[in-house]
Amino acid sequence: MPARQVVLLLMAIATVLATMTAPSNAGAADARTASKVSYTADPVDRVMEVARRANVRAGPGTDHPVLNTLEPGAAVRVTGKVRGRKWLRIDLPEDGGTAFVYAPLLKEREPPAPPKPFGPDWIIAENQPCQLRNPNPGPGQTVTWSGACAEGKASGEGRLVWRTDKGGYTFEGSMRAGMLHGQGTAAWSDGNRYEGGWLDDRRHGRGTYTWPDGDRYEGGWLDDKPHGPGTFTWPDGSRAEGQWRNGCFEGDGRLIWIMTTEEACGFK
Repeated sequence: MPARQVVLLLMAIATVLATMTAPSNAGAADARTASKVSYTADPVDRVMEVARRANVRAGPGTDHPVLNTLEPGAAVRVTGKVRGRKWLRIDLPEDGGTAFVYAPLLKEREPPAPPKPFGPDWIIAENQPCQLRNPNPGPGQTVTWSGACAEGKASGEGRLVWRTDKGGYTFEGSMRAGMLHGQGTAAWSDGNRYEGGWLDDRRHGRGTYTWPDGDRYEGGWLDDKPHGPGTFTWPDGSRAEGQWRNGCFEGDGRLIWIMTTEEACGFK
């Protein structure tokens, strides 16, 4: 056989052998494709609780790497439910990303127990778990408070609505530790109204009290009673002006008592 033909034959044999022994990338490509199986997560927004120790994974399946582990009792915000699989998408609080947890390892959170009053002379607001002192407990009382709540008690500026079987009142102003404290205005359902200072649920400092019939007192207050310099004005414009003591006034031939009794003033 001529030398040229021998060379060509040897080259053909080498090509066949190379084709038979060369590694193929087809399997690797198939593996990559299999690891990228698509899924759809329907949006969900609720907080659940870890029932059993759960692995947090990068995708919805055990073939995805574990990113973290959640212990029983931990709260988890669920943001999605994977269609056709028992996997849930969750928020990662550490970095704000998302991950996946096997659904049977989570459970619905039990609602918190309703708060209990601090004592028999306290009432809980209907619109928030905030408490207020109730100096006269009784049936049929409800209260709402629009302001802040510090350590479970109404505090700061807000609006209070207190209802009872016999009426009630509204208050707009300041509260501290569940009591009227600072400046504020109270308006009762019977038409009475007070605007001024408060200290621990009692009128204190300077304030003005008006009655539905037009009577009016303006002046000092102490322990919920007129005290110090003050003026009582009748609807016809006549006045009694001077020093008050524990709700009692005596002067100009007049005896007046407010928020107290005639006997307590010594007028009887």
